[in-house]
Amino acid sequence: MATKDYYKILGIDSDATEKEIKAAYRRLARKYHPDVNPGDRYAENRFKEISEAYSVLSDRDKRTYYNQMGSMWENKDFADSYNWANFNANDFQSVPTESVEFGGDLEDVLGDMFTGKDADGRFDLGGDTHTQKDRPRAGRKPNDIETEMIITLDEAYHGVKKYFFLGDKRLEVNIPKGVKAGQKIRLPKKGTRSRTGGERGDILLTIKMKPHNFLVRDGNDLRTEVRVDYLTALLGGDVPVNTLTGRITMRLPAGTQNGSELRVVGKGMPMVKSERFGNLYVRIAIVIPKNISDDEQELLEKIRSKRI
Repeated sequence: MATKDYYKILGIDSDATEKEIKAAYRRLARKYHPDVNPGDRYAENRFKEISEAYSVLSDRDKRTYYNQMGSMWENKDFADSYNWANFNANDFQSVPTESVEFGGDLEDVLGDMFTGKDADGRFDLGGDTHTQKDRPRAGRKPNDIETEMIITLDEAYHGVKKYFFLGDKRLEVNIPKGVKAGQKIRLPKKGTRSRTGGERGDILLTIKMKPHNFLVRDGNDLRTEVRVDYLTALLGGDVPVNTLTGRITMRLPAGTQNGSELRVVGKGMPMVKSERFGNLYVRIAIVIPKNISDDEQELLEKIRSKRI
């Protein structure tokens, strides 16, 4: 995939100052803003490019990652979320994640957590939001704005404050603990006005979740896999398990079979507007060594002869 040149998109040099970045964004945003160019698809696409470039270059950390990694800069979050160099036979095996979808709006849960703050004039739903939709869905007002807010599993666990920009407003929303992918947040009358005036539309935010390195979400529960050496599985013992709140120790019973799933109560996701937590389910993957010493071979042969 070709690297997007965010500096070229904003028409600035790679050593541009924060002030120069902001000035370039303002100038281009005014020129290509959809409200100024209604129905112009080229202007709309340019505006999205400009907003994306600004959301990266205006953030010091994101800009550093982008300068180092180009189009792969977003993967820095995954690389930093766990130190893979420290993995050993008892650590996790990376597994794909799946999002758990939730139908319906969360207006009653999140509406009172929304605040708006004045900021330096900027356009677009930039910052932490992405993918503004081209057309309103059935039942939506023409001046409603639909977009997506991307968060990590850790942010969903702990709760997080996110922000984005619309016109000259910096808008903040507190994402509660336990929020799920697919849940919608409606921000009433925080969108744009129609061309003929009247009330403002709403902003509709759909929560999207970044994949996690070693955890899969299943409703309010979490699932993972831990690799265990065959002797610990046979004789039993303590096994380290990484969770979203740090490493814990799980007692493995003797004779644990490969593929067994053990439950750790209360180590899943928090439930929205509740003090309760889901559970963590740990799948056991037994590791058989490919090479053993002569002494080990001799001892194992003795054990086998006693069990025949």
